[in-house]
Amino acid sequence: MFKYYFVITSLPKLSFTQRADIIFDEVIRLLELNLSQSDLNKINAFRTFIDIMNLRKIWQNKEIDHRGNLNENELKDQMLIQDVLYDFVFEYMQKYESSEARLKNFCYLTANFFNYVINNSNGFLKKYFSFIREYRLILTALRAKNLNKDIVKELEFEDLTSNFVEYILAQKDSPELQVPMEYEELKKIYLNNKNDPKNLHFLLLQYQFNEIDKMMDDKPFTIDQILAYFAQLLLIEDYQSLNVEKGKEKLDSLIEG
Repeated sequence: MFKYYFVITSLPKLSFTQRADIIFDEVIRLLELNLSQSDLNKINAFRTFIDIMNLRKIWQNKEIDHRGNLNENELKDQMLIQDVLYDFVFEYMQKYESSEARLKNFCYLTANFFNYVINNSNGFLKKYFSFIREYRLILTALRAKNLNKDIVKELEFEDLTSNFVEYILAQKDSPELQVPMEYEELKKIYLNNKNDPKNLHFLLLQYQFNEIDKMMDDKPFTIDQILAYFAQLLLIEDYQSLNVEKGKEKLDSLIEG
């Protein structure tokens, strides 16, 4: 408890609709000065996911998110050197050699990331990435229903033995997707805003922010509290940079990857 007290009391309070009084780089410096390598590795799980999404941006010739562990040149080097990212990333790049094939099958990469992190984490990190995985699966299925796409094809790289995936696939021929009670709000947000990308993205970010609050056990001054803060700061910064085109792009990235 006490080893996290200084860090947590140094972090300003976050409110989703207000610009944070601390920026990402300042938080990273604070954490690197005060956390153990083991704790920093947990922070780096968020940043590695950004790295993976940045690979997609590189193949699309788009600007990367600079909050990952690696900059653009380092990511491009990884396509050749292959010594920093997870093994499944390199297996994916060897399996799909062209940018076109990598983009078409990007879900393979994100599915493997979630499986790896969830199976190798505990506490908040496990809860958070389990939630994000299910959140993305539901949005993928809702959009597939809306666009008359094949849900089986959309989820082809997911773990088909997963109860959650089985639950969704069992509804592949149903006219409407029924979701678990805890995701009814998410379904409502999507259906009511699917034609307004900017507002949909805003509400989805806000939804994630609020769900993170619900994940926190009443255990102050723990690494989980710092991890939750970090995840929420990323969402606030995403909101502050929101525009219509980015809203559509972010939604597409959820569905296609």
